[in-house]
Order: sequence, then C-alpha cells, then structure tokens
Amino acid sequence: RKFFAKISVFIQYGFRIKWKLLAFGLAFSLVGLALTFIIPKEYKSTFTAMSGGISNEFHREKINDLDFLIEEDNFSLLSEKLVLPIDVIEKINEIRYIEIKEYPIDSINLNFFFKVEVKVSDNSLFEILQPQIVSYLSDVDFYQRQMGVRRDRYNQLIKKLDTDIQELDSLRLVVANNQLPKGQAGGFVFGEPLNPIDMYQEGYKLFNEQLQLKASLENLVMIQVAKDFTVFRKPSFPKKSIFMSISFALGVLIGMIKYSKS
Repeated sequence: RKFFAKISVFIQYGFRIKWKLLAFGLAFSLVGLALTFIIPKEYKSTFTAMSGGISNEFHREKINDLDFLIEEDNFSLLSEKLVLPIDVIEKINEIRYIEIKEYPIDSINLNFFFKVEVKVSDNSLFEILQPQIVSYLSDVDFYQRQMGVRRDRYNQLIKKLDTDIQELDSLRLVVANNQLPKGQAGGFVFGEPLNPIDMYQEGYKLFNEQLQLKASLENLVMIQVAKDFTVFRKPSFPKKSIFMSISFALGVLIGMIKYSKS
C-alpha cells in the first residue's frame, strides 16, 4: 500500500508541474531530433530469391561468410568475393540470411525460397549489390557442373519429344487422309484399327510434357530473384519519431526527478 501511495503522490505532483515537465520533454525531444542528423544513417532492404533445387542451407552458409567478413572488417576479401571496389564495400553494415516460413502461393516449394537482408549507409548501393550477391551465390563449380548435366538431359528429352511429335503428326495425317496401307482382303495391315481420338490425346500428352521440360530448362539457374530490393528514401535507423518519443519520455522523467528533489 505504501508503494502505491507513493506512486499516487508522485503522479499528482506531476500534474501540478505538468507545464514544467512539458518544457523538459520538448527540450529533450529537440535533442533527440538533433541526434538523428548527427548519427550515421543506415538503410535496410531485402530481396527474395529462389534456389535452383539446391539446399538453402548452402546459401545460408555463404551469406554468413559475407557477414563474418564484415564483422572482421576484412574489406579486401569481401571486395574479391563480391567483385566490388573497397569504397563500396566499406558502406555495407550487414548482410543477413532470412528463412522464409510462409509464402502466399500454395504451389511454391518453400524449401527453395529465402531472403537476403542488407544494411548499408548509402541507399544507392542496393542496385549494385543485388546482382553481385546473386553472382556470388551462383559461382560454385560443383553445382554449375550439376546444372550442366541436368541441362543436357533436358535438351535430350526435348529433342526426343520433338521427334515423337513429328512422327505422330505424320501418322495422324495418314489416318486423316485414309491412306493407311491395306491388305488384299481390305483390312488394315496393323494389328488393330487406329483410333484418331487416342492419337490426338497422345499428341496432347507429348506436347504438354515438352512444355514442362522447356519451362524446367528455362528455370534451370542457380539463383532466381523473385523480388528485388526496395530502395527506401528514409533510413531505417535512426528513426526521428522513435528518437523524439524516447527523448520526450526521458525528459519528463528527468524533470520529475529534478523537481521532486527540490
């Protein structure tokens, strides 16, 4: 009870000197606003990428390697990895891997999607950094060879389907023109009559398989960017509203302590 009684008295006293406290709060708010112009600005943005069938854990490790180099101020090695000049590298504050747990499209495999968050002191760098980070993640000899093998296999299957579709079209043309070879008794030399509907269905099936293979071939890249960096005009830190609010509250608290002692 004594504790709550003291709090009640403290609040009542605060109301009696509210104008003095307001002056303290406003004065500290101006200090907070001034700090936002003095403290170095930091800009933050993310891009979303899709891996070409490679485990995201591999990309997580590569991104973490970049961030460790930033923490160690090893700008020369970071410059080599991202193929960027030192003066640009020095403006990167953080590069972070973010796992995607939800995505609005149900059919997408979340295991292949991830985000890369970058913090820089100059928001004009985002357009330069994105392609270099993607190139860095894609530059792996082992996976490039695996991609080459898969690309060759897709091309061979597509070529085989092209031949099958052409042969089926030729046979379908023969059936349509009633040019099937017949025996002396007038029957077809084939084991059983050909059904034109079945031929059209088989042609559609082959064509659909070919489209799927071509789509897979086009998407056969190490990294695809699903969403680019968004370049924000205002910095993510320091935030004027947050600094001024905290400074105002701190000013009121200091004012209460000062006048309560006097």
